[in-house]
Amino acid sequence: RDRDGGAGTATFIRPPRVLVVDDDEGIRGLIDATLSTMGCQVTCEADGRLGLARLDEGTWDAVLLDLNLPGMNGFKVLEAIRDRYPVEKLPVIMITGQDDSETRFEALRLRANDFLSKPLHPAELLARMNTVLSMRIAQQELEERVAELGRMNELKDLLVNYCIHDMRGPLSSARGFVELAMERAADPAAPEHRHLARALGAIDMVVRMASDVIEVTKMEEGRLTPALEDVDAGGIVRARVELFEGLAASRRVTLGVVVEEGLTPVRADVHLLERILDNLTTNALKHTPPGGRVTLRAARAPEGASVVLAVEDTGEGIPQAWLGRIFDKFTQVEARRLGFAHDTGLGLTFCRMAAEAQGARLWVESEEGRGSRFSLEVPLAAVRPEALDRRMAVAA
Repeated sequence: RDRDGGAGTATFIRPPRVLVVDDDEGIRGLIDATLSTMGCQVTCEADGRLGLARLDEGTWDAVLLDLNLPGMNGFKVLEAIRDRYPVEKLPVIMITGQDDSETRFEALRLRANDFLSKPLHPAELLARMNTVLSMRIAQQELEERVAELGRMNELKDLLVNYCIHDMRGPLSSARGFVELAMERAADPAAPEHRHLARALGAIDMVVRMASDVIEVTKMEEGRLTPALEDVDAGGIVRARVELFEGLAASRRVTLGVVVEEGLTPVRADVHLLERILDNLTTNALKHTPPGGRVTLRAARAPEGASVVLAVEDTGEGIPQAWLGRIFDKFTQVEARRLGFAHDTGLGLTFCRMAAEAQGARLWVESEEGRGSRFSLEVPLAAVRPEALDRRMAVAA
């Protein structure tokens, strides 16, 4: 939309539609004649109920509403308008012969946008209408840009998903060739074999990062529903240690496990729980120097309503400034720009969202130079959901 910079008057791609509700025929005629000079399409009604009925006929850009209407007064009409339209969607200017503070306060409480006092002056009417219509134009432009950004975001997600889908084919081929080379390697202890194992781990990491992007998008849009079932959390922790033994050995990091005996099953999505622990373990191994230690733990929480799974490391630790924001994807972008990268891709963002999606809680404790501990609290299968909600609210 273009604006006329000389006169300071808004110009429109279509005539603004203005509804006038006033029982005085002379005032209606004055408003119609005045607003026509700025290109407005004016419709008049003398009754509040007829004015409300007119609101259902297409789109309106502003309403001029008399306070002292017969039958249904202006306050009641304004209240009914605001039940249908918020302030930013439909500006309302009250016309009143009462200039006391109580009248204005009540109109503002009911979310009127502006006032015009009787007798009306054409210059003031034009100025007030120009202001509210300019604001309406700005609001419409904002809404259009938000809608455009939404469409662009949908297109971006579609393109990302297509790209990731197309990446999986070449990655699968690369993984197959690496596995074939490892099988043909004469000596599993040879440096070449270790290099191939690292290449295989790198391929798997890229696949996990790609999956994180897709699943974070699904969770943000509410399209990923966890498949909750009774899960042996201790067994999953032990399986993670077996899975990452090779990677830990290649990085010369000791990988340990401590699982409390007799743990009660938890209520969780197996796939998401494994993915969370995989991301946290990979992250811990990446940031633990040779000679360090990573420990996976599973134990009953002190209050007995959940199991806490933890991934501890003796690595570089997380700066205090980042602890409260480490799971936010935009913070990770900022951190990487400043030279601090505790995670790759959307791994930690995925972990937090995947935890919350299944009613679990994820947090981190860390000290620079002494390591980090990521803890995941998962409700027991026997705990009723409403009891867990109350406990989580207290913890928060």
